[in-house]
Amino acid sequence: MNITFILGNGFDIQLGLNSRYSDFLKQYVIPLPQDSELIRDFKNELRKNKNRELWSNAEMAMGDYLGKYSDATLFDYIECVEDFETRMVEYLMNQQSRCVYDRKSKIKEIFTSFLFESYKDVLVRRGEEVRPSDSGNHTYNFVSFNYTNTIDRIIACCGNENSTIRARRVNNVYYTDSFSKVYHIHGTLDSQIIMGVNDERQLNLKSGITISDELRWEIIKPKMNSESRNHWDVPVKQVIRQSDIIYIYGVSFGDTDLLWWQELTKWLKQSSNHKLVVFVRDKRGYNKTLPAAEIRFDRTRRTEILRKLSVEDNDEHYETLLEQIYIVLNTTRLELKDILIPPAVELDHVESNIWPSATSAQ
Repeated sequence: MNITFILGNGFDIQLGLNSRYSDFLKQYVIPLPQDSELIRDFKNELRKNKNRELWSNAEMAMGDYLGKYSDATLFDYIECVEDFETRMVEYLMNQQSRCVYDRKSKIKEIFTSFLFESYKDVLVRRGEEVRPSDSGNHTYNFVSFNYTNTIDRIIACCGNENSTIRARRVNNVYYTDSFSKVYHIHGTLDSQIIMGVNDERQLNLKSGITISDELRWEIIKPKMNSESRNHWDVPVKQVIRQSDIIYIYGVSFGDTDLLWWQELTKWLKQSSNHKLVVFVRDKRGYNKTLPAAEIRFDRTRRTEILRKLSVEDNDEHYETLLEQIYIVLNTTRLELKDILIPPAVELDHVESNIWPSATSAQ
């Protein structure tokens, strides 16, 4: 059985990283002496933008900001985008450096509990429907939307790539749980990063700018991935297609990654046996003393997930797809923050200054 975990920025946030777009933006908009007038104007525009929580908000803002430029000033636009991305890489590298991985056994204990036991937390007691069978070998794959190396380092604490993490004995036959590799579909901080919009429809073209190859390479993610010959999307699509169960943690389902939500929809429709488990955060929750409240909450959330996957209620497969989605609410199985970022390390990090420009006045 192939079990795949798709991880978004919510994973890093849960680990204690200040990795929201809004966290970075507070630092980025601070003027620097070396900023050109173009960069200063760009920072001012981002500062005024109301949507500043998710990284997809930043990507959509870049697509919209293009409307201020023409063919003659395209490279001014590119200067702004590349300054943003360069500073973002610096910021996120600093954030990931806060993590300490010396308590390997504890990290493994918590993380493997998250992997192997989360099915127990599915709402409306549907967990057994996604529980891997005791007999048979299970391979765990990881797809990360993040540029950081947190998931790689955590897995290294549990064992090497393709190594056995757990052995199970059933009727005198041994079966194994093993990790496959981590796929970073947007690249990593120490290689190259893919950042931008999903397609040309998310670009503001009101200024009449031509959609040239130069522009596509800069801002359209699938084109960037293809032309750079990284092709990170190719093995990930294969992993998704071969999965039996997919867990999604910390993902916002942003429009700038629409192609991946389309892949998930195709995967769900391939077989009614495919199961999609989505971790959600909701401070309000529901009244746990009332069965109807849990049923209603669960149904509402599953409906929302289908809507995010662009599946309408008039789809002929709608009810079947709805039954293939499972919700885990406010999991407590990934409590690694105090392990990875001990208070003493955090204090030392703060005192060493997070970013040289952070103390400058806005």
